[in-house]
Amino acid sequence: TSSLVSDSSDLFNLIHMLNDHSDYLYAHSLGVSLYGVMIAKAVKWNSPASVYKVAMGGLFHDIGKKEIDRSILEKPRRDFTPEDVKIYETHPYRGMEILSRLNAVPSDVLQIVLQHHENCLGLGFPMCLSKARIHPMARLISVANEFCKLAVKGPDGPALAPEFAVRRMISLHSDKLDHTFFIALMQIFKIKPPSDFRMHHAA
Repeated sequence: TSSLVSDSSDLFNLIHMLNDHSDYLYAHSLGVSLYGVMIAKAVKWNSPASVYKVAMGGLFHDIGKKEIDRSILEKPRRDFTPEDVKIYETHPYRGMEILSRLNAVPSDVLQIVLQHHENCLGLGFPMCLSKARIHPMARLISVANEFCKLAVKGPDGPALAPEFAVRRMISLHSDKLDHTFFIALMQIFKIKPPSDFRMHHAA
């Protein structure tokens, strides 16, 4: 139990680091955790263990960014240099390494942190995984992450209203995101999925 207590205090310190690094990063991470849990419940992932892992994975998915210079994180993505992109795309690995040092972090959460920028077309980073090789919880968190990028004010622009954020996601990311979780997000906001959306098995 003492290791759990010390690990919990380590997790608490990580939350402080997120907050200190950038207000946007903290708000974004809380949003991804919250909407991740809402999506999980919408697809009937109701077990306390699943909800806990999704919540924790959402909260810490970007913890690797704490090691990236704030000047890069505060730039709009369209202004990134090739070197900025290379550094930015290390944050999933960095995050997994940080969290893997803590006994209290489940392996599913490590997979969320490592894979939250992979996508269903196999064009994500850091490993260009095909959809079948992306952990289901990471596919869920990628939907919450894309939503919060648009719905939480940040370097790329002001916050969009939820309905506009979802509609922007449909136009930009409809093939990249797992439709099961994407449709669940639409249902949360009572938005009818486009007719060409198919519900896939989430696992």
